[in-house]
Amino acid sequence: EARERVSSPALTWLRKVALAVAQDKGLGRPMSASALVELCQAQDIAIPGLREGAPEESGPRAVGITMGKLFADQASLSVDGYTVRRSEQVGQTYGDSGAKLLKVYTFAVGEG
Repeated sequence: EARERVSSPALTWLRKVALAVAQDKGLGRPMSASALVELCQAQDIAIPGLREGAPEESGPRAVGITMGKLFADQASLSVDGYTVRRSEQVGQTYGDSGAKLLKVYTFAVGEG
């Protein structure tokens, strides 16, 4: 797993995010891409594919693209003793007034 993470900036980012979620006492709480962007900004974690000075709405999009590559057709991933589960719930996206189905990510301790 460590060798795979070294070759994948996205997995390295996910590990850093999992550690930050745990530190922020967010384990077990579904988090949207926007919430993950806020956490990354607060913890100074660079988001893969997000350029410095990019518009605010680009952050959640970059997180979504990164998570999409990581999860592909899986519902959960394990990284360094954390499990991340992807699910969907109704919510709003940046600048959107209507509700839509959003992907959310729940971090937990343990494999699998």
